[in-house]
Amino acid sequence: MKHQFFHTVVFWLLATAVTGAAGCSETTADPFEVQLVTSPPPQGNTCPNPGVGGLDKTVVRTVRLTFYDSEAGAPSLDSFLCDTLIQADNSGAVFYLETPKTSRLTVTAEAFGESTNPADATPLVASGRIDDLPFSGAVDTPSIFMALTGRMGCTLGTLSKARAFHTVTDLPGGFALVAGGVVATNGSVTAVAVGSGLLLTNELEIYSARTGRFVQPEVTGEAGIPRAFHTAFLVEGATANRAQVLLLGGVSQGAVPNGNGVVKIRTGLPNHPLRLSPDPATTPAPPMLLTIDLTRDPPTVSRSSEDLTGWPESYFQAGGLYNETGACVVGGANSLAPGGDFTHTPDIDLGYFDSAEHYPLRGTIDIPRLGHTVTMSADGISGLIWGGNLGQANPELNVAEHLSVQPAPPSSSLMTMDASTSTAATAVPTAFHTATLLDDGDVLIAGGFVVASTLALNPDDKTPIVRIRNNGVQYGYYPQDASLFTPVGYHAAVGLPDGTVLLTGGSPFYEPGITSCPSGENAWTCAVSQAWIYTPGVTPEDGGTLSPLAVGELQVARFGHTMTLLSNGTVLVVGGLRQDGLDLYTEPSAEVYNAATGSESEDLPLRRRPATVYSAETVCPEF
Repeated sequence: MKHQFFHTVVFWLLATAVTGAAGCSETTADPFEVQLVTSPPPQGNTCPNPGVGGLDKTVVRTVRLTFYDSEAGAPSLDSFLCDTLIQADNSGAVFYLETPKTSRLTVTAEAFGESTNPADATPLVASGRIDDLPFSGAVDTPSIFMALTGRMGCTLGTLSKARAFHTVTDLPGGFALVAGGVVATNGSVTAVAVGSGLLLTNELEIYSARTGRFVQPEVTGEAGIPRAFHTAFLVEGATANRAQVLLLGGVSQGAVPNGNGVVKIRTGLPNHPLRLSPDPATTPAPPMLLTIDLTRDPPTVSRSSEDLTGWPESYFQAGGLYNETGACVVGGANSLAPGGDFTHTPDIDLGYFDSAEHYPLRGTIDIPRLGHTVTMSADGISGLIWGGNLGQANPELNVAEHLSVQPAPPSSSLMTMDASTSTAATAVPTAFHTATLLDDGDVLIAGGFVVASTLALNPDDKTPIVRIRNNGVQYGYYPQDASLFTPVGYHAAVGLPDGTVLLTGGSPFYEPGITSCPSGENAWTCAVSQAWIYTPGVTPEDGGTLSPLAVGELQVARFGHTMTLLSNGTVLVVGGLRQDGLDLYTEPSAEVYNAATGSESEDLPLRRRPATVYSAETVCPEF
């Protein structure tokens, strides 16, 4: 007997639905509603909590709902069931979906609007997705959070614990795990008390791309270790039901949560090499494995440190995935002297996620580093180590190393800049920059604080965006178009599905009398709201193109935030630090960027025939 999925479309609260049996003259069913909501407008200097958003029928012309069989895998032609296109002014539209072969659905929603461009009469203005939705039986009212396209938009909820220098890990099913970070106080206040420094947190939160909100999971197992400036890896083998995240290193203070003065706000004194420098009392955090049960609502998390012997304990380290089967962690520091000098670790640790081979293999790097980056190649067996060479003689000569993780044990070798490239002599060593792998294997280095002697305090304003190409025995160094870019450190970058790179936020350059900060703000810890799309040229010499978003920039100026590409193709921006006058705040808000494009007439997101506009009551047929 076939089931039916009946939708009545309303646009503030879209879709009242019932389930029943096809062909029956009488249908009894459980009420079922789906809400379609979009980003709420910001309030003052931050995003509202809770946010209330809805589809504006003055902007939205039609909505397409597409249904997939979750049991057949991710949305694709193989899992596609059917779709329907509904007029925004038809609030009573009803359609029926016959799906006898599945008990769980994935539903995507795409909103199309009006345009003055004849060639694109109905552009995509927002889209969202709900994964693994139970098809029959009583369920809670689900909602689909639709991210606006071409702009940053506030999420519907904010963090319960405002934080910065945390990690966010993409999980299956439209979830993301937020772990650790620096916070302002033990309570919910986000203002940083003068002279008290920043504190640490061990709290976890989970973001749902479907609802646009954060929840605090139930946590069991071992006590959490407060940490920040750490790394996090999604362990191989994650499924829609279960995932594991490995937390490595980071600034910590044992098992005591929120110890006072864990991270101090420094002002660039010679014995304090970073803008944000750990208190000498801090220690590196030990490794922790988090197991997330995604079948629960909200998801639950279990902590364990068993079987993690040999994983590194350091902070300001960098790392990347090894061929999706393990993690490679490079460098960092394992202690800080009272005078401000770090004790660097020269280790390269390569560990496997297979429980039978969890002991990492250890090699060494040529130049100990912290605040550097490691960018793994697409095959995961080699990579680029860039910058972070604090305290090294002639740091400009030790900018880059080539990382090899196969054959084991891992190793690295210093690489010089190719003298044949246009400005090889101007290679600038930086710390707390970003490094993003491009589709052709090149690496885009953006921003960062210039390493000079033992200091890394001001961003590189000479070549703030460069493209690095491995020429075999040397690296080519190609400055890119950065005329519109405000040089910053502590910013964020992420590669987008179309091969471009999104760059946001950061803390800008400062010298007495010369600052990019808004008037009246503390120039050492102010933030900018810039958001740019970098489009690489065909060759590194082309210089690339830096373009603003289609609409606006970040809703909230921030630095020390994270930016994560989620499995639904949207980018999640979380937390950070911001200034308001001379006051520093940890930021609870989050934003989402949707790079999707297209129009109603196109086959989105698949190469299939377009949907047609159905009558008030019609069948979305079985395929």
